[in-house]
Amino acid sequence: MGMRKVRKFLFLQGPHGSFFKRLAQELQKEGHKTIRVNFNGGDWIDYPKGIAYKHSMKMWPEWLYNFTLHNEITDIVLYGDCRPLHRLAILRLKGSNIKINVFEEGYIRPHWITYELDGVNGYSQIQEQINKIIEDRRNDQPFVDSFIPIKYNMRYMMRYCIRYYLFKWLGVLFFPRYKNHRPVNSLYEAIMWIKRFFILKLKRRFVLKKARYLTQSNTKYYLFLMQLYTDYQIREHSPYTSMKHTLIETIYSFAKFAPTYTKLVIKNHPLDSGQKNYGKLIKNICNELGISGRIIYLDGGNLPALLEGSLAVVTVNSTAGLQAIHHKKPLKVLGTAIYNSEELVNNATLDEFWNNYKKPNQQAYTRFKNYLMRKNQINGSFYDPEGVNQLLQQIVKKLCN
Repeated sequence: MGMRKVRKFLFLQGPHGSFFKRLAQELQKEGHKTIRVNFNGGDWIDYPKGIAYKHSMKMWPEWLYNFTLHNEITDIVLYGDCRPLHRLAILRLKGSNIKINVFEEGYIRPHWITYELDGVNGYSQIQEQINKIIEDRRNDQPFVDSFIPIKYNMRYMMRYCIRYYLFKWLGVLFFPRYKNHRPVNSLYEAIMWIKRFFILKLKRRFVLKKARYLTQSNTKYYLFLMQLYTDYQIREHSPYTSMKHTLIETIYSFAKFAPTYTKLVIKNHPLDSGQKNYGKLIKNICNELGISGRIIYLDGGNLPALLEGSLAVVTVNSTAGLQAIHHKKPLKVLGTAIYNSEELVNNATLDEFWNNYKKPNQQAYTRFKNYLMRKNQINGSFYDPEGVNQLLQQIVKKLCN
């Protein structure tokens, strides 16, 4: 039997916390080589032994290309394929023999993360294959691997996020050319996260009570699922420049075309840091249109229950759209999404959708979900100790395959 090939993994930016560091350690135990590139102080605190990149963004593609040649890199590992550093890396190395391993939050949530080659979401190869996937009878076979429920560890995630942003701010003098991929000051974002944590605790009971009333009453409502204003899904894979733009268009359309007996429930993203006052924006729009009694803004609430009680759902391209399909709810997608098939979502325009929607094809959804679970969903979490342990057991095998 021949000797196994030693692979050389180059890690770029990862999720906040210990996941990339521990993944590198596990790969080393298997006899492989690992290198990490740090771009700021936050990267450094997560992975202190990495190589510091202090050059400009303009120099990055050629620096990376030469670095991979000199060090005989076989694999790139990164989290999120839309960050400018990662996008440039993928484009520069396209066509080479280097394997691009991309991690992202799960398409199926909770309890899962996404792992694909070359790209995820709008850059995933699934975009071109979805019709074949849902026509393939082999995908009727359910996913049967073991499954471990992973709890949502908000405290763990916030601790690592705040630490990352703090050290990114402290490390500015050491990484003067680094440009944040998020359109906000890191220190300010960390402060807002801390503030948000306590505000949500205070509001939790009120929000849950409000959401419970909606789901237990006979209120006829549509559900709009918000996304983070920093989300590249909005900036890269939709016609919108911001959530504000999306909200304005959706509320105006609802006011003009939706049946007058219906309401629109707008649910904020659970990880929103509170930097944008969406409540005030929505209130101002409603006052302008004279529909204050028909719009309900929820900064929290149980998503499955809200989905179950809704007439239909609107989103730009949130992965929560798959949960809407799971609950057999008509869905309108305003951007590019991996599940954007006429069998799963509505082709009607937004203006038409309020009065002319259809439910998703459940057989098509079952096939699509089974395909995802087998192909690119991995049981675990980036932001929970047990979830990380669960991921590492599976991912090392996939990376070395």
